[in-house]
Amino acid sequence: MSWYINDLSLAGQYQNTAAFLDDLKILMRQREQSPILRQKLYCSSTLHSLPVTSTDSFREAVFRDKSVAQPVLAWLSKYGPFWDDNREQNPDDYFECNDNDVTDQGLGEAARCLLHGRASISVSFPNGGFNYSPVVIVQGLPEEPLASIPIQNIWELSLLQGSVLASIPLPRNWHQMLEQVEMRFDRLVFSPQSIDELTLQPFSVSVVERIFELLRVLNEFMHCRNEDGTYTAKNQELINQYFSGSKAWFTDESDTNKQNFVKEMSFQD
Repeated sequence: MSWYINDLSLAGQYQNTAAFLDDLKILMRQREQSPILRQKLYCSSTLHSLPVTSTDSFREAVFRDKSVAQPVLAWLSKYGPFWDDNREQNPDDYFECNDNDVTDQGLGEAARCLLHGRASISVSFPNGGFNYSPVVIVQGLPEEPLASIPIQNIWELSLLQGSVLASIPLPRNWHQMLEQVEMRFDRLVFSPQSIDELTLQPFSVSVVERIFELLRVLNEFMHCRNEDGTYTAKNQELINQYFSGSKAWFTDESDTNKQNFVKEMSFQD
């Protein structure tokens, strides 16, 4: 599975730079948290030049916020990946979407990949005219269309990582599970011995799903911290939701064990 940024979804639709940067930060956070997206989220090498407001291009908007400028510009100018570096070859290479030529855009490449049997999803910025799915690409000239290609589209950027996880088949044994957790949760470190006890138990998909959900919270907790390791407001929100209260997902010792330990360690003077 590969994901392609939809160039047409950036058409100067944002009222101001701050609104665009809010959406861009969501996209970058999804990309940062997923090794798969860092390898499989493709963009055009000209994405930086597209208009995001009536006055600013993608690059100009990014320069207005130093907190995102460096990682975004590294993505767009150095790391990519850029689909046009390894373009899929296809006969009758002309594609349109809503009467727009997308042959040399992300939608065109996504369509070519689908024609060659490679699963592809388009990723659109919100409110750019693509708040729907699928997006239909027409191959060939309008007067002589050759094919109609529906492409699954994501426009709620916060759902992008969920799309990645849904594309990964569930593991069939404990060892596959360990391989997947290392791929899914980039901020967590797993000991090779962490699976030893599990291998003694029958494999269970429901247990795997529960493990994935618990690790997702821990991974998000690590991502939310400031660079110096201090907690953000999001960290405190996660603590309140998952680490405290009678139904907390993560706890230290139970209250009963704590009370028993206090008794065992107490003595008369």
